Amino acid sequence: MSSAVGNVARVTAQPAPFRIRVDDAVLADLHERLDRTRLLPDSPRKPWSGMSAAYLSALVQSWRTFDWRAREAWLNTHPQFVVAIGDADIHFAHLPSSRADAPALLVMHGWPHTFALQLDFAKLLPDFHVVVPSIPGFAFSSPYRDGTIDERRLASTMHRLMTEVLGYRSYSPTARTSRRTSTTSSRRGILRSWPVSSRRTRTSRR
Repeated sequence: MSSAVGNVARVTAQPAPFRIRVDDAVLADLHERLDRTRLLPDSPRKPWSGMSAAYLSALVQSWRTFDWRAREAWLNTHPQFVVAIGDADIHFAHLPSSRADAPALLVMHGWPHTFALQLDFAKLLPDFHVVVPSIPGFAFSSPYRDGTIDERRLASTMHRLMTEVLGYRSYSPTARTSRRTSTTSSRRGILRSWPVSSRRTRTSRR
């Protein structure tokens, strides 16, 4: 879905609107498997090791009673898209500011998290154009079809998303790995490999 001009690959695909919809059969299968779970009691005199029979039982029950359809509807209130970039299909949520001249912010998730963990945070940033992607191989983004993922490859993909697909001339990247804090080491790791032009704090649209 892309063509090369000199040494620079240009995205020719346009983002396609995306809505999450898990088939009823998939949910029914999950519920049946959870109902068939055979939980074992704790081993006698076993020292505490971070997992207990009671905790696992409560966890399975929380999965069984979780209202996925409500969560799915909430996720779909955030405009989402998929676009082909290189050899991966990248899923992302795009929350534009009402201000046309607002700066752009790329909000990355860590692993094993997903884009969904960042949406409450994104809603707190009405003065930014916020882009929340799923990194390749997570949630609704495909993995890279060839080769492995690393920081430089991921940085290049995200830079193309922000500049070639969405048209931002500059943007600020950030990474959050929990609901409460930003992980400095993760953010530094991304920034070390990020294209220099993306580190500006002021943004304008083309």
